[in-house]
Amino acid sequence: MSKGINRIIISDEHISNGQIIKFPQLLNGCEVYGLIANGNWVTLSVEMDEKVFLDVEDKVKNKQIHSGIKWVYGKVYNLQKGGISWHGWYTDTNRNNKKDENEEWVNNKPVEQISKIDLHNVQGNYTIQKTIQIKFDNKPYDTPALSWVEPFLIHPELHFSKKPKGIFIVPIAEPKIYRTDLLINNSPFDRKLQIPLPKTEKESQENENVVYYGENLIISAHVCTLLIPESAEFTVIIDQKVQHGSNSGFLGVKIDSYQTIYEKKVNGLKPENDNFWSEDLDYELVSYLSQYFKRAELLIPLAIDKKPEDQKEKTKRTFFVTLKHIYQAYSATNTDFKKLYPIQQGYLTIGYTDMENLLEIQNKEVDEYVEKAGDVLLQPNGEPCHYTWIKAHKEDEEITLFEEKKEGIKLDPIEIGLITGDVNPYLLTLSTNLKTEECKTQQHTKGADSVFYFPAKLSSEKQGINIQKIDYSSIDLLIPYKYIRDHKALGMVNIFPFNYFWLNEKDVQKHVVMVDTCRYNIPVKINVYPDVNWEIKFEVGSVLPQTYSHTNFPTANGSFEQHQQDAIKAGQNRRWINGEVYFELSLQAEINNIKRQYSVHYEQKIKSILKSLISIKEGLDKLCGLDKIKPKARTITSKVPGMKKLPFTLQIDYPVISILGNWNYGYNSSNKKVVRQGQISLGFTPLIKATGKIDLIACAEYYPPARRFIQAARWAAEKLNGDIWFNLYAIGEIDLQGHLYFNQEKNVEPLSSKTTVTLGVELGAKIASDIEEVSFQAESTFKGELSAKGETSLSLNAKAGFDDKGIYNEFSLDFGGVVAYLTAKVKMWRIDAGIENKAFTIVDEKPDLFKQTLYF
Repeated sequence: MSKGINRIIISDEHISNGQIIKFPQLLNGCEVYGLIANGNWVTLSVEMDEKVFLDVEDKVKNKQIHSGIKWVYGKVYNLQKGGISWHGWYTDTNRNNKKDENEEWVNNKPVEQISKIDLHNVQGNYTIQKTIQIKFDNKPYDTPALSWVEPFLIHPELHFSKKPKGIFIVPIAEPKIYRTDLLINNSPFDRKLQIPLPKTEKESQENENVVYYGENLIISAHVCTLLIPESAEFTVIIDQKVQHGSNSGFLGVKIDSYQTIYEKKVNGLKPENDNFWSEDLDYELVSYLSQYFKRAELLIPLAIDKKPEDQKEKTKRTFFVTLKHIYQAYSATNTDFKKLYPIQQGYLTIGYTDMENLLEIQNKEVDEYVEKAGDVLLQPNGEPCHYTWIKAHKEDEEITLFEEKKEGIKLDPIEIGLITGDVNPYLLTLSTNLKTEECKTQQHTKGADSVFYFPAKLSSEKQGINIQKIDYSSIDLLIPYKYIRDHKALGMVNIFPFNYFWLNEKDVQKHVVMVDTCRYNIPVKINVYPDVNWEIKFEVGSVLPQTYSHTNFPTANGSFEQHQQDAIKAGQNRRWINGEVYFELSLQAEINNIKRQYSVHYEQKIKSILKSLISIKEGLDKLCGLDKIKPKARTITSKVPGMKKLPFTLQIDYPVISILGNWNYGYNSSNKKVVRQGQISLGFTPLIKATGKIDLIACAEYYPPARRFIQAARWAAEKLNGDIWFNLYAIGEIDLQGHLYFNQEKNVEPLSSKTTVTLGVELGAKIASDIEEVSFQAESTFKGELSAKGETSLSLNAKAGFDDKGIYNEFSLDFGGVVAYLTAKVKMWRIDAGIENKAFTIVDEKPDLFKQTLYF
């Protein structure tokens, strides 16, 4: 009996420092405590009635055998009678809180010899002590189990008592990785991998366990722990073996060491719901423990994309993998500290083979297989189980790949070309018209296996083909183009997508599928090409115009001087070639319908280019007769009625030369094969451009009542480093373009020109001034602009070319609509907001108001 014993006492020190943690009670009312598994002892003592305690002390002094406070301790498997495995005890002779070699396990007499009975089948050992010390060693525990600790005087009552005197204790161990897997689900080599982390180098180097460069590897660490800490931090370390010295020479010694090439800290344990509890545990224990003890998974992604710097040979390399866990532990003085604890170690072998190597191997295997299959001899009088055609159903057309003829002939290899990317694979359907009623083996009849199959060494998985649907006479295939995204120049710099810049024969990726009947067993070879489309654009022009002239501007304000300076700059540029040209080169790659832009744009004094522009412009002036006219602003106003006294500017620009080229893979219209194709376009945009403006503000200055207001406004704008404007303008522009095509139906596109006349009005004001902030004695810049313009245009288009009907000229007239543009922006202190040149359509454009084609 435990009469006189009230409860077990746990020291406040162990509770306050977190060495022991109280858990919720079991359903039977028993208390549960968790003990940190770090090897530190916890002392348990007893609270007793004072009268009983003194009586027990007297019996002990009188050396009455079996007298004193006794303890039992055992591991609980279930809460029924006999469900505890009882532990033995040892005598701690030197009181150093551990069992030494000279300290024997003590086998006390069974409980029934003390009390005459053993109510609950304790059948175990006990120790007679006032206090006991318990601990859980610093080791991981696969699954926790409750242990029962109870003090008693005559016999233990266990947890069956209405007022239990004992307690349950459970070890709180640090997270333990009980299994580590290597996972690859999304490999560019179209394979899947899930293996335990190899424990030896030899096991790691087996072919099915090798990871390849370019793959995304996931280390899946499965962890078991009590009270999963979400912030538990793990470290994965990958070391490379380095050998020093040699086996040759006097006292030759080769020493192995490890150099860390990858280290990553991760956290984020995710609980798993797998059933891992022992069948020996009863439902109540499992229900209780499963609230706190979990198994979890930690995913550690590794990008296997960086080859070691010392990788010289095309051979696989084996690395040493260590997983560590940073956790809280307690020293002998109960001082917190951080400690690295190795949890699991293994080996990782990375093969040298990368994406490019694997594709080369696959192409070679496909070629060899198709060549080995040999020629197909068409035999209309052969086996009755056959088909007479094989067709491919592409996105928008049907192609006959094979057709049986009346006379026996040898068949060239059956091939089909596709163009696609790796985001949206190509859907290809192959079908046959089976005639299998007389199939002797019944292998090819309806309801049997499909006549389409993949060779054993070139399975659909290995070729990266996804079978969407298959029946006995047709098959739907999803076929991607596997872009080599890990291609490096000199083994250092990733150059994707420029490894597809030249579109050469190495780009093709080859696949094969067999079509088998008793008469025919024909390989269909599928050649897949990348959907990359390259576009390059070169544009060059002059920053300054060819000529700039003005007339009729008042000299009493700054507008005359400004226009005069613009005219002088244009003249000096033409004479001394001291202006600037702008140069733009852009390259664009489109892959998977996603565009990647690479461009260079700058302005610089390049005399050779400016000389070329001047020469081109002078040549065009001679062709157009402009060299004799030499248009100037004064000439225009003098000849146009009503403009003789209007303030007017005329600007003539140099041509802008643009060269546009693009190339890609396309389908030949006649034989449906995939070919390299492209085009080159040469354009002058513009070839000729002239802009004339009437300054309405300058016009108003000739009206005396308005002159003072305008002069005041100009003076204010000048002081604020700004400007005001209100202009009517007209722009005349002629563009010229021509196109040359390669490997396409048309080799030359008609030479086209476009003449556009644009009329518009613009008004606005802007300032840029320094503002002093008095409170802070600092300066800030204020910039603002409010402007608007409206435009309408007419374009005359002309084409000259030839087609099946002969030589032709085509003319058309387009109306450009009416469009308003608004700019409203402000920049001050930290404020930078507004819109710039935002377009608003007033009247929609109307192309082809007139269109006429004339043949000669």
